Amino acid sequence: AGRDHNHVGGFVIQNTTVNYFPRNIENIFKNLLVIVVRNASLLEIHREDLAGFPELRTLNLAINEIQMLEKDLFKYNEKLEFLSLYNNKISYVDAKVFVNLTNLVSLNFNINPCTKNVTFKAENNKTQVARVKKKVVISCFAINDIFDGDFRVKKEFTKLNDEISVLKIETEKIKD
Repeated sequence: AGRDHNHVGGFVIQNTTVNYFPRNIENIFKNLLVIVVRNASLLEIHREDLAGFPELRTLNLAINEIQMLEKDLFKYNEKLEFLSLYNNKISYVDAKVFVNLTNLVSLNFNINPCTKNVTFKAENNKTQVARVKKKVVISCFAINDIFDGDFRVKKEFTKLNDEISVLKIETEKIKD
């Protein structure tokens, strides 16, 4: 007897370009436990992208172009145990992004601009994960709460902040 889509436990997009999280895959694959969108030039991830996966245990979004994590991103993914955001371009993280992730046992947040190449990784240890979650929020939430989860405003702010940084560097060079 053939199997239907309800038996598919994982979904992988890797080493290609997708830019945006695939829409409506929860309508086809209802019971995904593992989602991997790795090295796929993913630009952003939103709460709505993950809402259809309440049973999700593993989310690997490593080696992408994600710049920020919005408020309540993992609101519908309370069973998540393994999360990798390794090697993205994350500069801002909402202060409450990890609140629902009480089952997380592994978290990799290494190689992101806001972590300044400090090790932000914990594996198979809830206590270490709790420490890493706090370190990430302290290092990455910055001005986030002022915008109250409005991703477009944050994106524009990030561009403006980058331009200001370049101007500061250029001004310092002129002074020297």
